Amino acid sequence: MAKKVNAYIAKLIEIIPITEAEENEWSWRMRYVGIEGVLGMFESEHKHPGKQFLYIEDINGRYLKTSCGTYEYCEDYLIFTTKHSIYTFQIYS
Repeated sequence: MAKKVNAYIAKLIEIIPITEAEENEWSWRMRYVGIEGVLGMFESEHKHPGKQFLYIEDINGRYLKTSCGTYEYCEDYLIFTTKHSIYTFQIYS
């Protein structure tokens, strides 16, 4: 079970691949650009202890869960970097 670290109301505004070579493998993620809802930041306690991942779910139950990565805040944005992608979320106040 993962531990919830933080929660936001947010919108996924961009996903960028880390390398062009991996674009075909990660392109399925693009259908989630624009998803808006509750964004949870979690810390893995078993599979990757101490590492963070994100989970966003909209009002219709559509969701996206990232793999583990690192994050940074830039004004009203949360930028989350995984092995394959860089996710940018707009955080609503």
